[in-house]
Amino acid sequence: MVDETETARLRLCELAEVLGVPVDYFYQETPTARPEDTVELLRLWHRLNTSSGRLAALAAVNKILDEER
Repeated sequence: MVDETETARLRLCELAEVLGVPVDYFYQETPTARPEDTVELLRLWHRLNTSSGRLAALAAVNKILDEER
């Protein structure tokens, strides 16, 4: 049987893999990133009902990322 700590570690590893970041990423201080903003972004994403809406959202985020570089 896997204990809760091991389960949490495995989930964190899976999340890191999906996001393409090392597990250490989750332990770094990011003064501009607020967890509640990430949660809100995910909630908004899941409210999008169409593929065209999701593509538009991705395009908007990619544009912002390009502008921040």
